[in-house]
Amino acid sequence: MLNINVLLCGILAFYCIHNAYGFLDVHIHFSKGGLKGKMNQEQCSHLDKSMVKREEWDAMSPRQTFETQGIGKDVIIWQTGSETCNLIGLGQSTCERCLHDAGCIKRVILALQKDDLDYGLDDIKYHFLIDEEGVIYEGRGWDVAGQHAVGVNARSIDVAVVGDFTHTGPSEAAQDSLNRLILCGMRSSKLLYSSQLIVTPSRAGRAFYDVTAKCHGLCVAEPQK
Repeated sequence: MLNINVLLCGILAFYCIHNAYGFLDVHIHFSKGGLKGKMNQEQCSHLDKSMVKREEWDAMSPRQTFETQGIGKDVIIWQTGSETCNLIGLGQSTCERCLHDAGCIKRVILALQKDDLDYGLDDIKYHFLIDEEGVIYEGRGWDVAGQHAVGVNARSIDVAVVGDFTHTGPSEAAQDSLNRLILCGMRSSKLLYSSQLIVTPSRAGRAFYDVTAKCHGLCVAEPQK
């Protein structure tokens, strides 16, 4: 029997990729990457300095690392999901406050790393993470290959927005920081200028996917110079 996702890819001319669990997923190809504006060197330097580095969230050392092979081709967007706060013992009633508190977010990211290590990965799976306030956290960083899917690990960058976006999309601040991060990745030759965003319901959450589909990319204004 023909897989329904394969059928959709053929009928709707969507692009298909294998996700970490081995089945096909559907994503929309965003023209020009779905990004807004440009970033200059000064803006990118400020973004890098304001990023929360690994040592600031008490990251554990990776078991091993493998360098990326060439410039990044795709940016795969994730949500950390509905179980995010459970990793540090918080229920839904206190989770929302946690996800807007810098100290609590650092605990969450460390817990995500521990969870990935327990799963058998060499490090936290994401290259970068962004919270709802728009703060960017360093994960693997630009130059370390991912581990999410065989065949695309060496040429893609994984960025997670912290939270669950099944029913509600991410904040404009989070999307703006994501937009700026990718633009600076292109400027510093970490990403191809032809890079595309990959936003799927299974990875990023249905509401996140719907928001980007509606805006044909990230729903942000162009960065001010």
